[in-house]
Amino acid sequence: MSGRKLSGQISWKADLALESFDQPGSSVSPSTHGVAWTSPRFQLHGLSAPIPAFAPRPGSQPYRPGQWYPMEIRPM
Repeated sequence: MSGRKLSGQISWKADLALESFDQPGSSVSPSTHGVAWTSPRFQLHGLSAPIPAFAPRPGSQPYRPGQWYPMEIRPM
């Protein structure tokens, strides 16, 4: 944060849904053998308004409830 301090408290309470896919791109099921662990997606529920974009991050967008968002998990 480069020496900045926060002067307030921001908090949200939401439910988080995660979905993983198999190698061809279909949703996984209990019988799925090959899961593409590095590219799931997530969705937020229970919010009355979007979570605003993080202004210091270029290209940041708000997260809207009920919309799916892709994730990228990079191996260490």
